[in-house]
Amino acid sequence: MTQEEINEKYAILQSREDLLNSEIGDLRIELNNLTQSRRVSELTKEELRKETEIRRRLDEIDGELDNIYDEYEKLENESKKLADEELEQEKQTKRSKRGKLIAGVAGVLAVATLAFAIGRCNKDTKCSSKSANPDKSISLTTEIPEATNEVVIVTSTPVVTATPVVTPQPTAVPVLVDVTNVEDVEMAADRILSEDINPIVESENDSVYTGLVTKENIEDIIRVANGELPLNSEYDDYTIGETANMMNDIFANRGLGNKLYPVHFSKLYEDGSKEAEYVETYDEIYNKIAEYRAEENVDGFIEQVGVLGSKLYNEWHLAGLYGGWNPYLFSDEEHYFLLQAATSRFSNYVREYLEANDLTVCIETCYNPETQEYKLVEVRDIFEALYMGTSKNGEISVLRSGEVINVFGETYQDLKHMLDTKAQENVKVLK
Repeated sequence: MTQEEINEKYAILQSREDLLNSEIGDLRIELNNLTQSRRVSELTKEELRKETEIRRRLDEIDGELDNIYDEYEKLENESKKLADEELEQEKQTKRSKRGKLIAGVAGVLAVATLAFAIGRCNKDTKCSSKSANPDKSISLTTEIPEATNEVVIVTSTPVVTATPVVTPQPTAVPVLVDVTNVEDVEMAADRILSEDINPIVESENDSVYTGLVTKENIEDIIRVANGELPLNSEYDDYTIGETANMMNDIFANRGLGNKLYPVHFSKLYEDGSKEAEYVETYDEIYNKIAEYRAEENVDGFIEQVGVLGSKLYNEWHLAGLYGGWNPYLFSDEEHYFLLQAATSRFSNYVREYLEANDLTVCIETCYNPETQEYKLVEVRDIFEALYMGTSKNGEISVLRSGEVINVFGETYQDLKHMLDTKAQENVKVLK
């Protein structure tokens, strides 16, 4: 590729970037007009649908811009490569002329040492919390991370050394590709047993737990969590509740005191799927909480609980209205177990420690335009409202179209309706 071709491609990319940035501006104005000074409960279904479409398009544009920036980097590298080649060619020409001149007189010159610079850009994400009040109430805010640039100067010596051969890391082979494939589910269950469950079994030496964590049970948890009928047991009115209880007993409720275990609900979903990606965001938070509790790092624990509370509120209360994930965009039959993955570890990992240490972690929720303040709500109340519609102390409710909804109850009914339909269809086929 010549420099002229590079310049031409760069101009095309820059033009596309300008168009996308212009579209972002228009979409943000439209979104702001739709949601300004309004709660999610006040939006009509049509407005919620429009809001979802705008956010989906903004996500698509972000992805396209990322690709453009990658292309910029490739073009810059290509341009630098061309410049280096031209410089080297010029040096070779000068050396050739100089060599001929010196050869006519006598002698050979040695090469000089070479110096070069390597640039690195490190991005650190930090979450800072406000100072605790005397009553141990803590509110969480988030600061914009700062990017730092570090330049390392390296000077080589004229010693000739062999160039080390870098062995490429093997690409991980997907295990769970299709939840309707029996062999895939069996391999996924084996992976969960090997990587997550066996360390717990060996550590606790609990015969009841060992009897619960059979491969067959885990296979059916995978199926039901993904909206499929179990194969190792009969489906009935109690299957969903029994599966949820079994999943939580296996993954969420183990450990004693500050000894908790890192587990990955994301392994219940197809590798590389959006569901697995979404659940992994909760795995990271809960496993970090387990790590901080083991280290008796109270500040780290408080920070992560604030992150968890804000995430639960924005996603499951507000349907991702102000950014991030909107879990309600997943299939209706998946909502119940996605919510389980987001909340089932809360009692064991979070609530127990808060109550034992008389801690209260609050987050900012709804905005009051009259007082120009955000309402501070305990993370425990955010969690309770998902189960009951309204928290025990009445501080917060989950609202849709002005009505209180029980998220767990509604998502349970969606899954049950789907599985009941599949079970009836299976009976018809057998007949």
